[in-house]
Amino acid sequence: MSRMSVAMLFLLTFSLTIYGDVEVNSMCPVMPDEEIDKAIFTDYQNKKVYLCCKRCLKKFLKTPDTYVKNLPQFIHKNKVTKHGNHQHENHQHGSQQKHFNFLHFMSKFHPPSTHFPIALILSAMFFEVLFWWKKKSIFQEMARIMVLMAALMSVVTVVLGWFAGTFSSYPGELGSVLEVHRWLGTSTGIFIIITSIFSELYHRKKENRYKVIYKFSLCISSMLVIATGHFGGTLIYGLNYYG
Repeated sequence: MSRMSVAMLFLLTFSLTIYGDVEVNSMCPVMPDEEIDKAIFTDYQNKKVYLCCKRCLKKFLKTPDTYVKNLPQFIHKNKVTKHGNHQHENHQHGSQQKHFNFLHFMSKFHPPSTHFPIALILSAMFFEVLFWWKKKSIFQEMARIMVLMAALMSVVTVVLGWFAGTFSSYPGELGSVLEVHRWLGTSTGIFIIITSIFSELYHRKKENRYKVIYKFSLCISSMLVIATGHFGGTLIYGLNYYG
């Protein structure tokens, strides 16, 4: 009977040890004083990480290594690793010193810059619908101006987006989302430029073939900016931000 008790105690201890490895965090790693929201999480190194809000999720996805020390499921990985007398924790090599990076700085303006081509191309679509409905030339002229401005801003936005992608690192599925967003955004920018070219050809030459291509490409551009914006939002707020 005594041996049975010892065996049961051993199994209980062993089970607790195993289940300790799948421990999840109850407090936000970005703001350790805040309790998590179980609807807001991401997968990091095949483990779920819960956060308190979408703002913290964005911060964690940007620099996860900064916050893993606050996560119980990764606590064993944060211990100091020693090789001889050399400690690597909190150690900065000379080659790793941070310097001001202009491209990195400019990449931070990609998210706000995206609002311009999105708003402009959708506004152009809106004014074209008004022109079709009311037959007032002022609406068509407004659409023409909006398309031109959208083309200019799309160049800026795409370039800043490539900068941002270069300096970004996303774990798991979000890495694939980044690639989709990158190439879809680039394609959207190109399509908006094509739309502006045929808009000008139509307004200057008044040929029906240019009109058809312009209207078609405007519709496609409008759908593309919405799709690209969705994937961009996923990168900021996480895969389940509609959940």
